[in-house]
Amino acid sequence: YEKLGFESYVLQLKRSTFNDKDLLSYLRLHPDVYFFYSYLGREEWDLDVGIFTNSSKELRSFIIELKEKFGSILKLQNMYFVDDILKDNIAPSGLFK
Repeated sequence: YEKLGFESYVLQLKRSTFNDKDLLSYLRLHPDVYFFYSYLGREEWDLDVGIFTNSSKELRSFIIELKEKFGSILKLQNMYFVDDILKDNIAPSGLFK
């Protein structure tokens, strides 16, 4: 992704409700979101969202849009810049043989 000019970030979000089909649909269809994981048992956050952006300005726009649409049920807890992917298994070895 770096060779294509993208930056990668992970947002950790806290939801006030788990009945959030609109939020999940938004994340599933958003072109900049490349993963999102839901967790149980975390007090501080319960949703990780990975996004690719061209710049920190695009990241800011994404966060503002997310807050405008879902600010009543979401709180941004943490945000991380992904410096390096040391290992990533998108699909199991041999899956497409």
